[in-house]
Amino acid sequence: MQSRPNYRVVRLHHPDPRLLEGLDALHRALIHGSGVPPEQFMDFVTCRLDDEAMLLVLSLAGDVPVGYGLAFDVAEHTFMPEWQRSGYITQFYVVPEHRRRGVGQRMFDFIVEWLASRGVTSMQLNVSMDNPVGERFWQRQGFAPQRVRMRWGT
Repeated sequence: MQSRPNYRVVRLHHPDPRLLEGLDALHRALIHGSGVPPEQFMDFVTCRLDDEAMLLVLSLAGDVPVGYGLAFDVAEHTFMPEWQRSGYITQFYVVPEHRRRGVGQRMFDFIVEWLASRGVTSMQLNVSMDNPVGERFWQRQGFAPQRVRMRWGT
């Protein structure tokens, strides 16, 4: 009988090369086929690891990264004068073979606790329209559809 891995969630504050390499692999799996250059993400997060308004978490099975979440405490939005302070989960991914094992729930709970410790009482996120599994996960967490995000051009 194969035992289940022991999962833990850690915040990535400092540039740990092994964890960054795992994060890069997870991010590449998330955006595979999207045409988005993966280096852009890694450059963005590595230069902001010490930003207190950004939370980057990794879920580890033993010492192996199997999921990550990226969230922000957004006090104001330059292009939206009606913006009210909110938490914003911008990316959230769990390797398929580790899904439905509580990995996503642990990362989400970590994000909620972090936002609550900062006094943030609401959150937003985007879910791809072709991701019904993700949509159901977020609805179980209490999220409800609010808007449809549309895109024009390439």
